[in-house]
Amino acid sequence: MATNFRHVNLSGLAFSELRPVRFLAVVIATAGVYFFSIFDLSFVLNEHLYRLGHGDTGLNFLGFLYFVRDEWRFPLFETGNLGYPYGTNIILTDSTPLLALIFKSLAPVLPKDFDPFGLWILLCYLLIAHAFSALLFHFGHRHMLAAVAGALFAMMTPYFTVLLEIASLEAQFLILYAILLYFRVADTDNPQRALAWFTLLLVAALLINFYFFAMAFTLYCCAAVNMVFRSGARRHLGAYVALTIAVLMGAMFVAGYLPRRVPWTGSSGYGHFSMNLLAPFASNNSHNLKAIRILDLVLKPDATGGQYEGGFNYWGVGIFLLLCASAPVWLRRRRELFNLRLWPLLLGLLGLTAFAVSNEVYFGQYLLLSYQLPATLLSIANQFHSSGRFFWVVSYCVMALAVSQTLRLRPRWLMAALLLCGVVLQFKETQFIRDALQNRTRLVEPQSLTEVRWQPIVAAHRLVALVPPAQCGGFRDIYSEIGRISALSNVALHSVWAGRFGPSAPESCRTLQRDILEHGFSSGVLYLFEPRGFQSIRRRPELEHSCAELEGRYVCTLQRTSLSLPPLPPDPGPAPWPPDKNRLDALGLKPFLGMGWSSVEGTGVWSLGNRSELYFRLSSCMDATGLEVSFVPFAPPEGQKVTVSVNGRAGESRRYRERQPESLILPIQLCDQNDPLVTVSFQVEEAPSPLEVGESGDARPLGVLLLEAELVR
Repeated sequence: MATNFRHVNLSGLAFSELRPVRFLAVVIATAGVYFFSIFDLSFVLNEHLYRLGHGDTGLNFLGFLYFVRDEWRFPLFETGNLGYPYGTNIILTDSTPLLALIFKSLAPVLPKDFDPFGLWILLCYLLIAHAFSALLFHFGHRHMLAAVAGALFAMMTPYFTVLLEIASLEAQFLILYAILLYFRVADTDNPQRALAWFTLLLVAALLINFYFFAMAFTLYCCAAVNMVFRSGARRHLGAYVALTIAVLMGAMFVAGYLPRRVPWTGSSGYGHFSMNLLAPFASNNSHNLKAIRILDLVLKPDATGGQYEGGFNYWGVGIFLLLCASAPVWLRRRRELFNLRLWPLLLGLLGLTAFAVSNEVYFGQYLLLSYQLPATLLSIANQFHSSGRFFWVVSYCVMALAVSQTLRLRPRWLMAALLLCGVVLQFKETQFIRDALQNRTRLVEPQSLTEVRWQPIVAAHRLVALVPPAQCGGFRDIYSEIGRISALSNVALHSVWAGRFGPSAPESCRTLQRDILEHGFSSGVLYLFEPRGFQSIRRRPELEHSCAELEGRYVCTLQRTSLSLPPLPPDPGPAPWPPDKNRLDALGLKPFLGMGWSSVEGTGVWSLGNRSELYFRLSSCMDATGLEVSFVPFAPPEGQKVTVSVNGRAGESRRYRERQPESLILPIQLCDQNDPLVTVSFQVEEAPSPLEVGESGDARPLGVLLLEAELVR
């Protein structure tokens, strides 16, 4: 009898229907236990991953910090001090604008470097657990087992847990709430309340990450189509949809999506960051998708080199188990897949899948289908270049199908056993992700700059200018560090590193370099130079006396003396040309690059802006009579004039209309026997960026791609 009582008691505890409040309590408790099994309390209360991070984490926090410490502006998410003088919108820096808006309102009572992203990640875990469990609750699964299993499966979703680097992409609960609202619209004869909640969800998604807005809006459209074909539900539908559109357009305008000047133009990558058809079956180990072996055929689920990021959609072996185990249930009910309740959703999922796989459909490393998109559609698609993320909606629907249909299995002990096995398998398979998260959040990234040393120097200026700016490829290593010091000192930063760039980004690159070379340094500006570009400053004594070396970084300011910065050590001069080599490729020319060059990439190095310089030393003026340079002009359709000169002598000018390799032999004249220095100058009449000509989101103003140079002996 005791055994029977225990069985009845446990069965009642696990399978008795719970009221919504108790169901929610179980979900939150489960989510909290799981979260703190990975992250410690210091991650939430004293977060350093974003505050001291580099790369995407530092980018997220810097946009947040500049926005919170700036005055209120319009559009709402504009900050004038990041990317000065043009400013930027923190929507473009993945800084979770809605979170930033909340904490900007609380800024007067918070520490000046407060970092809320640890709290945000905790909230994302709680909300994704609640959203998925609420979906199960709507399907009629309202007992404790459904609450616990739903919370755990949601939080152990591989494509949710790996996205810690970009905090806004952790808000995948928005997808699940959108799916839930679709079913609330579809399952009631009076869906107006659900549509109102849908509108609020769309506004929230708009203010968190535009990818989620696009996904949720697709589901909203599916819900509206569902109502069109239901005579009892389509009453006043047009008015509700019009109101939703009006609210969204207003939110876009206020947020800065629709300002007077376009906040971003151009992007690229559609098809590169797509989803491979193998993605649901390929697990991820440290951003390396594992190959799948079928008999003797090895399939690689990343055919483009970017599908590991944009198209990671692995479901997990636990979900596969539940899909297979519940197959008799959902196959027996397959006719329901074609009823009015579901077919608009299925059409929407089909469209999202088509967009996710892009116009180049890969199965493993094999290209199955490729087609051209019209230029207008391609431009729109490129704004969502990580198109593989759109399959997340499909993946969550599959997960909901697997778990909800498993919960329908009988007898209950079989259902419970399958759920337990699924949870254990999913937990075990995602162990490496949790280990990586623990290591990532406990590791404090080393800092290149000592804040207490740099802070008074930065604070003595009104603007910090990185040369070249971050938007032109410069200083990616310390961008977030110097930016954080500048923001905390209320000093503007000329650079901005963003996910999208506007028309002002290329111009800011051109203007900064031109002003330095033509007019020298400006008062109140602290300049930081990359070592290569600083060679150009060392050749000009009127500029060199304003510069110093601080922690291995070259800084220049008209306040050098008043700030007690030490003078520069003696100039060692340009590097000598290797005596045993006549021809050098772009990598070999790296020691000779002065102002106006980007990083060496592939077979060459791009010049930035209107003027770029090379410096090298000969052992004697008799070593060479000329220099042959090979380059490819970045010629826009209207043509590009390029002038190449040596040692200040009038150079050879040509206009190019095609991007073809070009070689010029330049005589080396005006050589000083006592100091056989060779200065090569590339002057470009107008250096457009790929962004400005509509080719990609690259904001660098490009002149020529220098391939190699050869001494003519």
